Amino acid sequence: MKEEEFMNQKVGEMTIGELAEAIKIKHKQIYEKIVPDNKDYMELMFEQKKTIKEEMESKLKSVMNEKGMVWCSSFVCSFINAANIIDYNKESMNKTMKRVTRIVWNTLCIKYDEFELKTINIPKVAMELISKVHTILLSSSHHIDNPFFDDFHKGMSGWGIFKKKEEKK
Repeated sequence: MKEEEFMNQKVGEMTIGELAEAIKIKHKQIYEKIVPDNKDYMELMFEQKKTIKEEMESKLKSVMNEKGMVWCSSFVCSFINAANIIDYNKESMNKTMKRVTRIVWNTLCIKYDEFELKTINIPKVAMELISKVHTILLSSSHHIDNPFFDDFHKGMSGWGIFKKKEEKK
């Protein structure tokens, strides 16, 4: 069947060709109502997009303000230095972690208003900080077996603190 014969077939009171034209006209009318081709519409869409973005940003507020983030990161970074690259035994590791835990919990509980930290988030932030420090101390105390720390810290210190432990003969 040729296209012309197909378009001339009757469907109800109209031919398929007439029906297709009616659908195209209706579609164009609907499209013009929805998407007008003018500057006001584009400005309206831009403002709506801007409003939606601002609403989403306000909902995605961070756990704490910048001052709190700086304190947390500087606290964790204070354990990444040459003085902590020692071989911890169980007792000294426990003492250090008790001190870290006391400092983290006390600071967060005292300064939660200053850090704009909700009280419900204090345990979450505290446990994250404590676990990060614990991981750093564990990995740094075993740096002798980990070539990453030797290569990583070579450029940070010229004092030879990060040399590999000499093998016992």
